[in-house]
Amino acid sequence: MIGATAITVAAAAGMVSVASGMIAANAARNAPAQDSVAAPVDVATARLVLQSGYSVPAEVLGRIEPRRSAALGFEAGGTLAEVFVDEGDSISYGQVIARLDTRALESERLAVLAAHEAALAAEELARLTAERQETLAAKDHVSAQRYDEARLALAQASAGVRRLEAQIVTLDVAVSKSEITAPFAGQVARRFADEGARLAPGAQVIELLEAGAPVFRAGLSPDLIPAMQFGKSYPVTLGATLHDATLTALRPDISAGTRTVDAQFTLAADAPLPVGMLGHLHLERRVGGQGAWVPLTAIGEGIRGLWTLYLVDESAEPHLVRREAVNLLYADEERAFVAGQLAGGFAFVQSGIHRIADGQSVAPIQTVQAK
Repeated sequence: MIGATAITVAAAAGMVSVASGMIAANAARNAPAQDSVAAPVDVATARLVLQSGYSVPAEVLGRIEPRRSAALGFEAGGTLAEVFVDEGDSISYGQVIARLDTRALESERLAVLAAHEAALAAEELARLTAERQETLAAKDHVSAQRYDEARLALAQASAGVRRLEAQIVTLDVAVSKSEITAPFAGQVARRFADEGARLAPGAQVIELLEAGAPVFRAGLSPDLIPAMQFGKSYPVTLGATLHDATLTALRPDISAGTRTVDAQFTLAADAPLPVGMLGHLHLERRVGGQGAWVPLTAIGEGIRGLWTLYLVDESAEPHLVRREAVNLLYADEERAFVAGQLAGGFAFVQSGIHRIADGQSVAPIQTVQAK
């Protein structure tokens, strides 16, 4: 009985000893070495460059316009006799474009010319009569009354001649205004009337566009005006082609309809551009606010609409990272402009932020200036 009990106790003690050994071995296997330290994570860093603002791209819609255009018509009304051009025709300066029927004016001018000849004859007779009366009056053969009548009759005849000469000039001007001539070289954009039409005074007959390089006109927002510089070239996209456009004029007022300022640019285009073609003017809008540019790979999504940036504390050895909340003000395809409690020259982690945590030690492998 005693022997059996001793055997049982010995077996239990053995089992306890084995279990203790297994527990100790497992604990030794899971316990970290007291002398080992986590190695710093290699990271690429850059230094913050604080700026007082940033520029964002701005596109402005504009259109091609001729340098000059004119709506041509006749000052006086009448019947349209001839139109010498058609839409699309190129014409030179001073070329006759259209003419009114001037037969009535020419007939009236002939009548006035005949009256002018009669007036000249009457003036000559009055002059001779006045000379004779002057001679007789000097010898007291006629009264002073007869001499005065002859002298004033000559003045009246001379006035009649001058009146008819003025009528002839007026008719000549009317005949000359019965023709439309090109005020500049250009191209006919539109024809509004055909031969035989009865035109009212000032009615438009032809729309003329000036030949040569066109201009690009766009309405700019008033906040873009301070940065615009006369003589500077700006990129303009017309169709699939990029052109250089030089600023030549800015209107001094703001359009009441669009609340924009008209800007005119000259184009150095080799091929002619159709009038009315739309294009995009590429500008930059300056936005105020202190911050810094960082790569998109340097920021991570935070809480409450904020983003996080990992700053590197270079005063400690090894260097430690600190998570900083920042506001994302603007972002493009490669970088973001952020603001927060940032200091210029401070290093931050450019990429691989998913491999690090707040307070972790890092080893910068490259430190450059952020662009």
